Amino acid sequence: MTEWFQSITVVAVSSGIMLLLCNQKSKTKKYLEYLIGICVLCSMILPVYRAVGKIPKLLDSISVNANMSGAYQTDSEDLLIGILTDEIESSVKKDIARRFQVEVNRVQCNIEYNKADKEAVLCGLIITVSGDYPKIESDIAKYLKSLYDCDITVFKE
Repeated sequence: MTEWFQSITVVAVSSGIMLLLCNQKSKTKKYLEYLIGICVLCSMILPVYRAVGKIPKLLDSISVNANMSGAYQTDSEDLLIGILTDEIESSVKKDIARRFQVEVNRVQCNIEYNKADKEAVLCGLIITVSGDYPKIESDIAKYLKSLYDCDITVFKE
């Protein structure tokens, strides 16, 4: 959107400068104004033209996805679950590191989930903390149990 606005601004400003430089009594001034008007109009319409040009490709991709088998849906669900699992593991690690003053690279997190009835349900968190931190296992376990309704296992290396 900002690129579109910038391109219109550049065309309009450069057009104004060209008109100022043009002789006021010249017969070509009205043709120059006409040409500048077409340029500004084209720069305004170009994004709409590009968007309309993408519609057939979008419709083709939608129809291909609709015709795919259930295996494709399962693969996409597994991919989505994998991405979400990575994000949850990362945020749990950062939260533990921040709350318990532990370096993030010393915390490992693994998520266990039960994929029943096509729903991924969180059923366990396995946390491993490396380093010399006394009583940290029980503190982390208490903290995570207050946040998540699942089995929490904390190990210390």
